[in-house]
Order: sequence, then C-alpha cells, then structure tokens
Amino acid sequence: HRKNQSNTDMAIAPIINGDPLFSLPAAAKFIPTNTELVQHYLYNYVHGHMTPEQCYPVQESDLYGNKEPWELWKDHQVWSHRKPDEAAYLFTKLKKKSKNAKYFERRIGNCGGSWHGEDSENEFVKFRGGDGLMWAGKKRKFKYENKKSEAEHGKWLLSEFRVENVESKSSFETAICKLKINGSPFVEKELGKMMNRKRKL
Repeated sequence: HRKNQSNTDMAIAPIINGDPLFSLPAAAKFIPTNTELVQHYLYNYVHGHMTPEQCYPVQESDLYGNKEPWELWKDHQVWSHRKPDEAAYLFTKLKKKSKNAKYFERRIGNCGGSWHGEDSENEFVKFRGGDGLMWAGKKRKFKYENKKSEAEHGKWLLSEFRVENVESKSSFETAICKLKINGSPFVEKELGKMMNRKRKL
C-alpha cells in the first residue's frame, strides 16, 4: 500500500542508470504518486541523471507557450500511445513574467486562454537527493480558463510539481505537470466520442 501523501514524507532520491523504457505493456497504466513524480522523475531529470528517453512516458513540452491545451493533449497521446482517459505527464519550462518578476507566466496558446490557480502551492514531501542536500516537493493546481471558448473553458486541469532546495529556497526552471480532462458530464460525453472514434480506426 502506498503511503498517504497528505503529510510531509521523508525519502531518498535514487539515481537512475538503467536502460530507456520506450513503451509500457498493453494493459499497463502510468499512475505515479506525487512523490514519485518529484523524487524519481523531476529530481533526476533536472540533475541530468535521466535522459528524456528514460523518462518515458513523461514528455518535454511547453505548457506556457503557443500551443493550446488540446493540441498538447493530442501530441502527447500520439507520441506516448496513452489511452484517451489517462492523464498526460509533461516536463515544462517555467517562465517569469519579466526578468526580476516574482510570478510565473500563466498564459497559454493564442486564443486568450490561461491557467488559473485553484489553490496555493503546498509542500507535500521532503527528501535527501543524491547530492546530499534536502529538497522539497511542491504542488499547485490550475484550471484552464478562456471565456472566448465555451467548449474549452474549464475543460482542462493541470497539476504543477516543482522541487525546491530546503535551505537556499532555490529551484529549477523546469517543472513536471499532470494534464488531464475535467470530468464534467459534458467532457465525459466528448471523451466517449473520442474513444469510439479510436476504436473504429
């Protein structure tokens, strides 16, 4: 049984030197815990212990760039062979609004959309890395908002994970994000259509 992550956990971050994993078994689902995302994938990725290939099915992407959430979702599904009802996991660069700004850019795409914070960032795990330093895993939730697009407004949910040095409070520009479809009745109907089209191919 996996440990409840509502409290701060202590862990040791492994350094990975295995072969790349390019695919998952047909019946397998990629369902990492929050701790695994920051301790295993993000920490090792930003420290150069894992290549992008070794991080499969986590893909490098730009969640604060010119592509819309649905375009990133489709790109990841084609690349990873992810099932339509599963979340997409993406490495992305965080962008400050200006050089000395405190806050990050949250706009996405060219259709007027942005990621709206649903809560404050919270620390959920502390671990000692392979460098001997203490690191904290942090998480914040967002929802896609775009009043110009009724079909997409509120449809996309994002969880953003960062690692921060406990002593210096310094962090990396890269985060790992979990992108998924909001499970509202309308979205579930659209998701069903998507899965039916895939079965017919």
